[in-house]
Amino acid sequence: MSCTKSSRLASRHTSPQENQGLRLLEQALEESNRAGIATFVMRGREHPVALKAEKGLLAVHTLHWSDEIRDPHQEIPDLPKSGKASAGELKMAHQLIDALAIDWQPEDYRDVYQEKVAVLIEAKQAGETVEKAEPAPKATGAVGLMECRGQQAQLSCPGGSCPRRRLVNA
Repeated sequence: MSCTKSSRLASRHTSPQENQGLRLLEQALEESNRAGIATFVMRGREHPVALKAEKGLLAVHTLHWSDEIRDPHQEIPDLPKSGKASAGELKMAHQLIDALAIDWQPEDYRDVYQEKVAVLIEAKQAGETVEKAEPAPKATGAVGLMECRGQQAQLSCPGGSCPRRRLVNA
């Protein structure tokens, strides 16, 4: 299997330094830009995995069995059919993505759920009474990109007094 960057379900890493066979496998996978497919047992159950070389380590990424992969359109019959966006909409979407793009720094993000659980555990250990959490707020609904653009234009140009601007790439 050729390797590309992708999102993963779960990952485990092992250092091949202690085992000549694993070191050889890691180096060969790295140089060939390929991944191996295997199975391993976790929590008493066998799982398919992709074995990849990543920065001198062997990474084991769990996969799904073929019967666990479903076509969303067969599972949810009222999903909208995919349509093509106009060239203008697509150009605007690309410009929005480019304007909001940043280098991803994992340390800038934190697991708020894990932090809340840690606070609850500390409170329980200290003998404090733990209260039940408030229910999450209800969803407000999604807003379309074109609708946002129209609202943004109204906010930045009250009464429509702003001159028409042309978007260009720098």
